[in-house]
Amino acid sequence: TRTTNAAAVAEGAEKPESNYTWAEATAPVRTIAHWVPVSRQAMDDIPQMQSLVDGELRYGLDDVEEAELLLGDGTGQHLLGLYTQATAYSQPAGVSVTDETRIDRLRLAILQLELADYSPDGMVIHPTQWANIELTKDAANGYIFANPQSMLGPVLWGRPVVPTRRIGT
Repeated sequence: TRTTNAAAVAEGAEKPESNYTWAEATAPVRTIAHWVPVSRQAMDDIPQMQSLVDGELRYGLDDVEEAELLLGDGTGQHLLGLYTQATAYSQPAGVSVTDETRIDRLRLAILQLELADYSPDGMVIHPTQWANIELTKDAANGYIFANPQSMLGPVLWGRPVVPTRRIGT
């Protein structure tokens, strides 16, 4: 919890006291692992076999790690993921949006976080939803958020977008 009483004060005057409370928490270390049987001879005899196997194993680990960080339910050996702990979206009070779109919803989610004194620095979106946003066009049939010729990465509302199949559509 946070009670911030910062204020402008005259020189030598008593300064206001702020109070912060932290809760102790622990997070167990989890192991994500897998292996594939490959004979020593195959690794020695086939050029690039080690690199291929290593790449495949790393891809598998990265995929499961992403799923755990986003969606882990904290049971058994699973991590407690961001998505499963997040506060549900609720349109912030004082904002009126008619015909709310996906783009509107993401901006309002940013506002929800900002009103809770957090500063979101990115978004995780399913690739299908990101494609829908990028393909949004104006009345003149021009893309609103996408520039097919741009080499810049995906960005929306000034924040990087990370498309992943691991998040729900």
